[in-house]
Amino acid sequence: MVQHKNTITKMILNLILQAAFIVLVVSIVMLDSELFRQGRSEYSFTELAQEIFILTSAVLFGLSAKYDIQARGFFVLVMGLFFAMLIRELDAFFDNIKHGFWIYPALIVSLSSVYFAKKCEGTVKKPMLDHMDSKNFVYINLGLLIIIVFSRMFGTSHLWREVMGSDYSIVYKSVIQEGIELLGYIFVLYGSMLVWIEAIKKRPGGRA
Repeated sequence: MVQHKNTITKMILNLILQAAFIVLVVSIVMLDSELFRQGRSEYSFTELAQEIFILTSAVLFGLSAKYDIQARGFFVLVMGLFFAMLIRELDAFFDNIKHGFWIYPALIVSLSSVYFAKKCEGTVKKPMLDHMDSKNFVYINLGLLIIIVFSRMFGTSHLWREVMGSDYSIVYKSVIQEGIELLGYIFVLYGSMLVWIEAIKKRPGGRA
């Protein structure tokens, strides 16, 4: 009975935390409403939040790689992916050097993570298969699908021109697309937090 109560309590707390994250997404987009009315800004609160969320996710996977040596190679690969995504989000900054320059640091990060993962023999394939079906990675996978697929398709100009007709404005399209992306990033962050918590239990001296 006590175990059931603990499980229910944990489930309720998780739902409250997830709801709070969703409210945070909407609140950030609302803060940006004035900026979006003036045109899309790469330095909006929404863009900044996206960068903070993916940076935090990358750091959490870096820490997870430190704590869980059995999955270190896989975690390093995920960390490299998230850092590459962060660099892509910062493309406007790198464009000050040269248009499309972001691809070079992204390649360096990606290749470095692959190189390091190859040195961690036996910690990539099996951990990847184990984790990809886990509850923690469900959130991450969902978040990535929202960012990479859904936000791109749902936020296309063609779709919203068809829906809005003569009332179409890129401002509304940008609010919708960036808000959806932010929702995806917060799912990634939530899943990364769960992975990190599990990894802490596996560190030397941690609770098994």
